[in-house]
Amino acid sequence: VLGARARNPRALFAIHLCKNKFNFKDRGLCKLKTIAVLILNWNGLTHLKYSLPNIVSASADFCDIYLIDNASTDGSTEWAAAEFPNITILRNDSNFGYAKGLNIGIRRAIELNYNFVALANSDIRLPLNWYSYPIELFEKDVKLAVVGLKPLQRETALSFLTVPNITSHYATDCVDGCFYLCRTEIF
Repeated sequence: VLGARARNPRALFAIHLCKNKFNFKDRGLCKLKTIAVLILNWNGLTHLKYSLPNIVSASADFCDIYLIDNASTDGSTEWAAAEFPNITILRNDSNFGYAKGLNIGIRRAIELNYNFVALANSDIRLPLNWYSYPIELFEKDVKLAVVGLKPLQRETALSFLTVPNITSHYATDCVDGCFYLCRTEIF
């Protein structure tokens, strides 16, 4: 699934500051949660304490958050479960690595009929309504497969990345791996 080429994918980086607000209610998308945000974790408690509160609040009511854990031993899944009882934790019995770990989450998203999956590193911070402009791009272009949000700055020595709000885009041959949104149909 992950690592396989999409049929005729067209990837876009989206950058700059967003002034537009996307209204899911106006477009009828509020009936179902259309985005599964997948965060891969392995002993990432330090990162999760910083980024997970932000990802949960920035993703509002239109996304479900999945923490995919690769057999952590640092208490990160216990902390996440206690602090955020509404997120789903998928616990793997061993460290499957990046691709296989995310594939488990992608398969779950496909089984649950999500339209999109957001693949997020555990060391990022997102702006409110980060999904607004990418969803508009997907609505305008049915051939669009992936939208990546380009990180602009490191906030701390721990290498947390801040992804800005966006209003513009451009075509590219690759998408930054820290955060990207994909149609589930490409998998």
